[in-house]
Amino acid sequence: MRMQILSALGIGVLVGVLGTAGSTLWAQQNLSKVPSVLSPERFLVVEVRVGGSCAVIVSTTGSGPRQIAALPCGK
Repeated sequence: MRMQILSALGIGVLVGVLGTAGSTLWAQQNLSKVPSVLSPERFLVVEVRVGGSCAVIVSTTGSGPRQIAALPCGK
């Protein structure tokens, strides 16, 4: 009886880990489809919409330290 409980627990943990990994990979694939713009000044600009919310994320590119700013879309 104890072995059956441990087996069921092990299978449950395995299914949970694989399900979490699969959903994480699926979420990352969807994020890669977000359109972005690279400005002439080497700023990367991305508009992100979640539900009724919207934000513009601006980050620097290049070899220096990375800087990131997020602003609401209306500003």
